[in-house]
Amino acid sequence: MKRGLVLCGGGSLGSYEMGVWKYFHEKDIHFDLVTGSSIGSLIGAMYVSGDYEACLKLWETITVDDVITNGINIKKKMFSEDKAGSRLVPLTRSYIANGGVDNAPFKKLLASLVDPKKVKDSKIPLGIVVTSYPAMKEVDVISHELKEEEIMNYLLSSSACWPIFPMMKIGKKRFVDGGFTNNMPIDLAIKMGATEIVAVQLRAYPPVPQHIELTELPFVTTLSANIDLGFMMNFDHETLQNNMALGYLDAKKKFGDAIGNYYTFTSLGHYKEMANSFAYSCVKDNPSLWKIIRKDLEKEGYHPKTSADYFLATLEIIGKWINITPYKEYTVQEFIKTTKERCVELLQGQDRSGEFRETHGEKTLTKNEQIPFLAYLYRSFNAGHKASHANYYFKRSPKTILIKTLMQKLYEK
Repeated sequence: MKRGLVLCGGGSLGSYEMGVWKYFHEKDIHFDLVTGSSIGSLIGAMYVSGDYEACLKLWETITVDDVITNGINIKKKMFSEDKAGSRLVPLTRSYIANGGVDNAPFKKLLASLVDPKKVKDSKIPLGIVVTSYPAMKEVDVISHELKEEEIMNYLLSSSACWPIFPMMKIGKKRFVDGGFTNNMPIDLAIKMGATEIVAVQLRAYPPVPQHIELTELPFVTTLSANIDLGFMMNFDHETLQNNMALGYLDAKKKFGDAIGNYYTFTSLGHYKEMANSFAYSCVKDNPSLWKIIRKDLEKEGYHPKTSADYFLATLEIIGKWINITPYKEYTVQEFIKTTKERCVELLQGQDRSGEFRETHGEKTLTKNEQIPFLAYLYRSFNAGHKASHANYYFKRSPKTILIKTLMQKLYEK
């Protein structure tokens, strides 16, 4: 059996892949071969070289200046930052002059991190995907089959995210980013002999990898975030750390060391009994409602089967409404405590429950109405009432019965 690791391309979103590697490193999980496109090939080069600590430090410290001269973090509201406006003119000038941004800092950084000799001599082969230009055809190369002096050029070609980065030339041939033709090279891993594969999907460019059907193969385990990782050219420190945390937590859930979907929980613990009681209370008067409730949850990205699944999905929905951070691991007890504290924080001094009953009772539960809805439940259950007005929402938003029932269970407890 050969275990393969497939690393997707996605620029700064590679921080998520570093988080996945962090989990593998802690669990002492090893791979016999690696394939990658773009940033995936660069992380892959450090993986086959055994440079875990160096790669971790890279993602903990890297800035846009380590990648691009006069670089700008591409993200929402980026021009509200002081540096963005002042750097736009010199960035544009260098772009026109070079046929892409000035990525000399990136080349220097890569040279300091990747030792071609270690990649060449490693017992773990690295499959690198590049794209020929102008034919835009996939070209696959294997580290063990390359000359030592060729390895760095192919790594740079694989990550030549044209038209942002300039094209790369190797001899007389020109290449651009491997992600243009095969951004998650599962098929290359199979060709190299992998019989068990873990593939990391970043949803960068393209958002859906070219051969997404290969993720359905029974020997392929795919890791991907349920949370938007942001833009692939955003090297903001907080964003990178959050993405790294997500990669670690998602790997932990995927391999059975934690539970949850959007959030991460250590285990259900002694809340299993509450989960069963919660599920029963939701439909005890009308069991046929369960099908409607399940369909509503599926729209939210949940596919529950057990009472525990419904319990956690509902807890997560409330958590998202009140903006509990997903970048850490919780016990269920900690999450419930945080939920209650967050509700008090958000609702303190806001007497909106009357407004909810008068103006929103017959409407679909919109995003703007989520906090008033929770305010109504919070105040009703604290006062010992049954929150009967919440039932108005059920036909148009079936998950509200889950939220109402769970909130009631939490305040009863």
